Amino acid sequence: MYEKKVKENFSELNCILVGINDKNDMYAFVRDLCTTAEMEEFILRWNIAKLLHKGKSYIHIQEQLWASSTTVARVAKYLQWDNKGYKKMLKSLDKRT
Repeated sequence: MYEKKVKENFSELNCILVGINDKNDMYAFVRDLCTTAEMEEFILRWNIAKLLHKGKSYIHIQEQLWASSTTVARVAKYLQWDNKGYKKMLKSLDKRT
């Protein structure tokens, strides 16, 4: 139920994010939208996803990024089972490199 409500309310924000084509505009908008701690958490989770995608171990990631085992496990869970958002973006990143 909660997830459905979040998804419905995310629609307008989603349209705004999809419509931002300039990196500086995106940074400014996300910076206004999020606290520094929230931005740092987004960056941490993305870096964890990239390292997991490269086959790095949980312990390696924890040591390299100073991430908690819970956060690493949560990102790994989403990589394997949920919305496939991380996987799609990682594949997109692979194509660019």
